Amino acid sequence: MRRSTAVLVWVLTLATSAAAQEFPSKPVRLVVPFPPGGPLDISGRLIGKELQDRWGQPVVVENKPGSTIGPEYLAKSAPDGYTLMIISSTPLVTLPHLQKVPYDVL
Repeated sequence: MRRSTAVLVWVLTLATSAAAQEFPSKPVRLVVPFPPGGPLDISGRLIGKELQDRWGQPVVVENKPGSTIGPEYLAKSAPDGYTLMIISSTPLVTLPHLQKVPYDVL
């Protein structure tokens, strides 16, 4: 019993280490759907700098100001975790009530 448990733990350890990949392995984009210089842009740049220091990979802040430009850009990006967005809840809550948005708000 003990031997089979030890073998199982050893196999699971090998499997998890083999499946693990270093993240991020390339630059990460942080989308800010507001113009440069605003409060959310400043917060995004501070967060981007901290993530860059922790991850050791560049974090590029991209401003995409406009009604649904930022969220739409994020929705169309590859779902690989290399495109992030910082946004307040207001555009995500109010815009779907005022106009048709090209992304799923839920």
